[in-house]
Amino acid sequence: MFDWKFSLGTFLSLISCMANGQDSIPHKLGDVVVSAQAYKRGVRGVSSGNITWEISSLSELPQFMSATDPIRVLQLLPGIQTSSELDAGLHIEGCESSHNAIQLDGVTVYNPAHLFGFFSVFNSSHFHSVQTNLETNPAMGENRLGGIVNVKTSSLQETEQPYFDGTVGLMSSQGTVHIANGGKMRLTASARKSYVNWLYSRWLEMDDYKLRYGLEDYNLTLDYFPTAADRLWMNFYWGKDHLNLSEEAEQEQVQWGNNISSLHWTHQFENQSYLEQCIYRSCEFGDISTLLNNSMLDLSSGICDFGYKGSYHFSNGTVGFHYIRHDIRPQHPKSCTLDTSDLKSDDYQLFAEKSLSLTERLSIRLGLSGNIFCTDNRNLFCSADPNISFSLTYTKVSFKIDYGWNHQYLHQSGLSAIDLPSDFWYSASTEFRPQYAQRFSFSHIQLLDDGEWSVSTKTYFKRLWHQCEYIGNLYDLLYHQDDYNLQKYIQACDSWNYGINVMLQKKTGHIVGWASYSWGRSLRRNHDIGRVFPSSHERIHELNMMANWHINPHWVMSSTYIFASGTPFTAPQNLFVLNGRVVSNFAPYNANRLPGYQRWDASASFRFWNKARKVEHVVNLSIYNLSGSDNPVFYRLKFHNGKYGYKPLKLVSFPLPSLSYHVTI
Repeated sequence: MFDWKFSLGTFLSLISCMANGQDSIPHKLGDVVVSAQAYKRGVRGVSSGNITWEISSLSELPQFMSATDPIRVLQLLPGIQTSSELDAGLHIEGCESSHNAIQLDGVTVYNPAHLFGFFSVFNSSHFHSVQTNLETNPAMGENRLGGIVNVKTSSLQETEQPYFDGTVGLMSSQGTVHIANGGKMRLTASARKSYVNWLYSRWLEMDDYKLRYGLEDYNLTLDYFPTAADRLWMNFYWGKDHLNLSEEAEQEQVQWGNNISSLHWTHQFENQSYLEQCIYRSCEFGDISTLLNNSMLDLSSGICDFGYKGSYHFSNGTVGFHYIRHDIRPQHPKSCTLDTSDLKSDDYQLFAEKSLSLTERLSIRLGLSGNIFCTDNRNLFCSADPNISFSLTYTKVSFKIDYGWNHQYLHQSGLSAIDLPSDFWYSASTEFRPQYAQRFSFSHIQLLDDGEWSVSTKTYFKRLWHQCEYIGNLYDLLYHQDDYNLQKYIQACDSWNYGINVMLQKKTGHIVGWASYSWGRSLRRNHDIGRVFPSSHERIHELNMMANWHINPHWVMSSTYIFASGTPFTAPQNLFVLNGRVVSNFAPYNANRLPGYQRWDASASFRFWNKARKVEHVVNLSIYNLSGSDNPVFYRLKFHNGKYGYKPLKLVSFPLPSLSYHVTI
């Protein structure tokens, strides 16, 4: 029997421990054959910062809950930070997760995580590829300070027979139906659902708390190809997570999810230029309810976007326009008597980009984005963001220099700062100034041994202004519900991100993979007191290794290894009891660090076929944390039988097997 111990404790207690530290916080007592060449096409452009990963190549990597998640796999690449258990964020080159845009066919998905970040909302069997840009440039049409991750459906006009793709595992199952009609129309529908409670209910306990968790999501893509030059398609997504925690004196319910709908049209002209247009609606919600010692706390938050994006791509250039109507509900107690109406704002962006060849080897790319952001309460912000890059290319070596400015008009904050349902969005205003950043990077790639091997490096520096840190905690929400005011708990900071990434990659042969090392700092300075401190997600050192061994057409072995420095946290200097409550006096903010994080995952896949019926079968055995590493997620105040102490919380500190069966008909 597999040993599943989901050591969450109470949800709100955990996110309170992950919150920004206070001086005093009270706590109540009490393809069929994957050849080497096929794998070489799986990952492209790693060194340049524009990475394309074909999702079909992910099925051989180690799995969790019967699935290999495309967003989690990206964390194996240099410059993208490893997230621990319970961290749903994606941190690119020192930036906050909110600085990145995670997209479904170009439409932003907010809080795109299931199971607190163990895997994302993207069902891998539904999508074709993942395109990742480690830096935002004007042609992307997004006002973000970090990177862009775009999970894309297939754009090919296919004529194959209908097929079914399904995976059955011990914790969840998923299935995809694909129907094509003569090359003109195509329907792809996917569903995924977990049933952890059915098989593992007796292990879903901690400290007398019973936990029940479930997730489900559904995707639908309808393609229509009226001509050889046109593709018209619609995307629909709906997903939801729900978590229940219960104990004799405490009950909690947490729900969060997304719903997305979009209509796209792409037209290609005779001169090979093309036009892309999209209208969309993307919404995210979160709701937390808790009953603690007869005190009721009900928190809700959400964001809903309605937008249009259009771009014209011509020879070495792009021009476009992007409009978004934001409707944001910041987190607040439902009993709050202050004005808690939704925040509505309009975001306009006009962008252009052009690449020019200066010599046979030297090229330049110029970009400019003009932005207007206005709110219904008459806040108006304007900006112009330039970008310039130089590329020098030889036969086996290339160099690139990139410089640019970026603005972002949405902030994210909350109790955990790691993209959990307790985190929420709010728009720029006179109180919360727009974020902006200046960035510079230098990168290079060297091909070795006729291209079988490559070595790449990248050095980057980012200066960021008007970052926001949430300094409140759970008890501010619980005991000050009537007069809760968000402005009291937000402090402004500036930030510096800098570092270097090095990667050695083997691209062909029976064994392929890479090893990468990253060194980076993400430092912040408080506007009020001037103190410099590391951001909560900073990992100074990080080593990632991945290897795939294609033994024969049937067997594939895969393994990944991660080692990363511990992240900062704020530890209490002393604890004492005052009027029946435990009071914690904390050390300076983020002055302490967790132990280093390491994890070894492994998997074996066996593939076989029924050639007469054209059926493919794959059986995968994966072991998450094969090394049995004891990785603390964070420290927390723990109470038991009238005693209390400051203890680490650890999740999955044992090997966790996952067995799945995959069939394509």
